[in-house]
Order: sequence, then structure tokens, then C-alpha cells
Amino acid sequence: LIQYLLYLMPLEKFLVLSGKAEFKFRHMNENTTHSLITNGNSPQIVETIPGWAHDISNIGSTDLIVILWANEIFQPDNPDTFPARLI
Repeated sequence: LIQYLLYLMPLEKFLVLSGKAEFKFRHMNENTTHSLITNGNSPQIVETIPGWAHDISNIGSTDLIVILWANEIFQPDNPDTFPARLI
């Protein structure tokens, strides 16, 4: 099962409302990686950038509640989002 997604065009923003999350990123051309841990106690907006695969994991002991905003609606007949391995 591939859990990571590569976005070629859309911009997305995530906000953890409750719980603890680890965001992992990998640039698809350069293989540069980055990770970030955030939680609902000190909320911050995490933005995805086209060309970077990303994964969001619940690393806390409670449920993870996240709000997602995207600048466009996914179109299954014209996808710009593809499964990609992060590692």
C-alpha cells in the first residue's frame, strides 16, 4: 500500500486541530527530505508544494483531527495527484 501522494499542481494547507502529527516531505527530482512535527496545542499551518511527495502520520496517543484546504477540486478524469513512495 502506497500512502504518500505527489501533487503536481494543487496547493494544500493543513492545520492540526487535535492530536500530534508528523509531516514528511520528499522532493521528487532532488530526493531532498524534510519532516515537521506539529500538534493541536500549538497550531500552525503546514503547506504542501507541488513537486514534493508528502505523508501525514498520527504520532500521538489520541485521534488526529486535521483541517485540509486545497486551491482546487480534485478531478478524477484529469488527475494531478499520483501515488509516490516517500522513501
